[in-house]
Amino acid sequence: MRDVTDSILNRITYYLEIKKPTPELQCYIKDRLDTCLGCEHLGEKLFLSKSINFCGKCKCIFPALIFSYKKKCPIDKWDAIPDDVT
Repeated sequence: MRDVTDSILNRITYYLEIKKPTPELQCYIKDRLDTCLGCEHLGEKLFLSKSINFCGKCKCIFPALIFSYKKKCPIDKWDAIPDDVT
């Protein structure tokens, strides 16, 4: 749950530019996004008449955890973002 909370807060600050992300941090997030979009474990489910994407391995609703800097992919497709980048 902590990873999801961190991700939501980071995503809000990222989109609202409250704390301007460095180009290096933007690269990490984009790489995570691209990796997940191309992953064979990314699935789709119907929830309340809406289609949602989810990870079949960590079970997160995509893209929930790509903004959680300390989170790492459960199948090692991407690592935690180093502290000096965040």
